[in-house]
Amino acid sequence: MLILASKDIYKSFHGLYLPNTYLWTHKFSQPRLRAININALLCFVKIDQPATPFPASTVVLMRDSPDCGLEVFMVERHHKMGFAAAARVFPGGRVDDADASLADGAGNSFQVAAIRETFEESGILLARAKESGNLVTPEHLASLQGFRSEINAGKIKFSDLLNSEKLTLAIDLLIPFAHWITPVNYPKRYNTHFYVARAANDHLGEHDGLESVDSLWITPSDALLDAERGRGKLEFATRLNLKKLTRWATTDDAITAAKSATIVTVQPVLSRPEKDIVASIPAEADYDGSTFLLEN
Repeated sequence: MLILASKDIYKSFHGLYLPNTYLWTHKFSQPRLRAININALLCFVKIDQPATPFPASTVVLMRDSPDCGLEVFMVERHHKMGFAAAARVFPGGRVDDADASLADGAGNSFQVAAIRETFEESGILLARAKESGNLVTPEHLASLQGFRSEINAGKIKFSDLLNSEKLTLAIDLLIPFAHWITPVNYPKRYNTHFYVARAANDHLGEHDGLESVDSLWITPSDALLDAERGRGKLEFATRLNLKKLTRWATTDDAITAAKSATIVTVQPVLSRPEKDIVASIPAEADYDGSTFLLEN
């Protein structure tokens, strides 16, 4: 069996990487996954030219439950995905070239990508009818679900859906919440803008069955507790943003706080002073600290 050493991370397997939890290993030419703490390896990698981060967007959809207050929508990614495999994440993904053209007069490309990716991954569309200005009704939203896979597969453009259904993007619902950039050590990096947005209570959301295999509405505290108990893997950025969200009891509280907050870019720096792996981030980013142990 060949297990990739740290010096091999950037050289092997034709550019296919699993940058957070797994490395590809080979045994008799049969690829399989082996759990390895790649964060530990990356602490020792020296980078002459860091990979350029892909622009990406993530949306924290929120609603208020009468029983437990603020809930967020999360999807569980497929275990074969190249990024955040088998992790619970907020809907989101990379910015496409088409997002920039659609952004003319309607926000920026990160905001357009945020709404498009949220629709593809959750089925919730943050859009309004052009004629009335009202948010998409549950009935109208249900009729649009078949377009999700077609947009994801590139069979139709997101703009085609908006034009045919006479919809306009509800950019105003997106409130900037965080800005994270993958550490320079990683071979695949993302420049991700996080937004919080209120979801209508009758827009329930559902995973796409492709990139994600499950979905749920859950309180931030319960999502963190599940991860501690091994019931839902969380990436570092997701974990810290969930922890920040535990400060607020309602969607109104979270949105009010986000509107008044200053967004500080977070690009974690990894180190391993002893046996534990430490991520350092700016204290000004307001995550109740500047150094955190990464989950093994």
